[in-house]
Amino acid sequence: MNSVLVVDDDPIIVSNIIKGFEMERFAAEGTSDYRETIRIIESKHPDIVILDVFWGNSEDSFGIDVLREIREKWDKDALPVFMITAQGESAQLLESMNLGATDFISKPFTIAGLIERVKRTLEEGPVPPDADPLEPWSERIAGRSKPILDLTMNVWKAVRDKSDILILGETGTGKDLVARMYHQQSMWCQKPLKIIYCPNVSDTLFESQLFGHRKGAFTGANEDRAGDLREADGGIALLNEIGELTDIQQQKLLNFLETKRIKPLGSNEDIHLDVVVLAATNRPLKKMVDEGIFRNDLYQRLSKGVLLETPPLRKYLDDIPYLVEHIIQEINLTATSKIHDIDRDVIELFQQLYWDGNVRQLKNCIFEGARRCIGGKIILHDVAGYIERHCIKFLDEEKMLCLEDFNLQLDTAYPVFKQKLKDAEKKYLVHHLQKNNWQVPKTAESIGIKHRQRLNELMREFKIKKDQ
Repeated sequence: MNSVLVVDDDPIIVSNIIKGFEMERFAAEGTSDYRETIRIIESKHPDIVILDVFWGNSEDSFGIDVLREIREKWDKDALPVFMITAQGESAQLLESMNLGATDFISKPFTIAGLIERVKRTLEEGPVPPDADPLEPWSERIAGRSKPILDLTMNVWKAVRDKSDILILGETGTGKDLVARMYHQQSMWCQKPLKIIYCPNVSDTLFESQLFGHRKGAFTGANEDRAGDLREADGGIALLNEIGELTDIQQQKLLNFLETKRIKPLGSNEDIHLDVVVLAATNRPLKKMVDEGIFRNDLYQRLSKGVLLETPPLRKYLDDIPYLVEHIIQEINLTATSKIHDIDRDVIELFQQLYWDGNVRQLKNCIFEGARRCIGGKIILHDVAGYIERHCIKFLDEEKMLCLEDFNLQLDTAYPVFKQKLKDAEKKYLVHHLQKNNWQVPKTAESIGIKHRQRLNELMREFKIKKDQ
């Protein structure tokens, strides 16, 4: 008989949940005491714990504290923990995800639905939530891995503290999306978000773009222009690619950040603006400061708030299934022919690639696959051309696997192409097994396969043996 521990300080909720599980022949027990929760787990070893994030009217999220202590003693596979959450608990939800909560049940919920999800988890392992628990964060990078949860949590902390942020990250990692996350969760969410790209333009045009101008201020100024910063007044402005600014432009921007005042070109009017300024770049600003390319005083002003780094895709490859699902949903919003599936072999290949163009490159690859696919399912043949042109670099830096090494051509028959791709995958697996002295658990961990059983399956599939 499976057993359930219900932890909530509302006796009615506890009683109703217990009755529901008992009717389904579960052994169910409830408590509202912190220490009692740990004692019951240690002595009775329940199969699953159902835990409310907040207990009663307390301002402290005791549920997080209990989850933290549980995870210090029992891992996610040994003891699944369901968290009951309410709308507006995004920060606590993120932290509980980071601590290894198994699933999330959003209020209001039905006991029958809760029991069904518990049964599925006990029978099949953790299942994806019916509804995205981070749904209030509609503007965010898709994923559940630690790098993404850490990033989202840090954005929330910046919002809570009303901090300016400097966003650093490689091209294609979603820096502008981080700015939209900040805007969506902030007190300025009903005010404008102005994304300003800092191109390589003359200093005069830069001033006109940011600060505005009066008619006749310079040749071609045929009418008044408010300027991007003034259009963002009362809200948030993101200065994207700030590492491209000239020294004069850096100085003018610093003056504005210090005073929050602008003077449009051709005008004597001094205008005060109430605008939060975020900045983003893919350039190494600290190195540029050391080399005298970027002003140290501006760097110090930009980084005195919160410094956020958007991780490269290769740091959270486990999230590729979430990203793929998100991208396909985006495609289906506008596409005439809907995508309903993507082959597992494609996902597994995606998780082996380096992705130097990050999520943007993954998105481009899936878009091309969607255009080429037949019948609404993306297969290897549909993305082979894009991968061959743009993604030939695999994660293994010591022994790069290049699709060209296997003589893959776009006009190759699909069965031949797939076999050659499998040859590449086999070579990749053998290399890492040899590198880790044929220790399957260590090899699985080193290449990002969560469960060693999956690596054993692949070894059987490819007929890989130790003497190879």
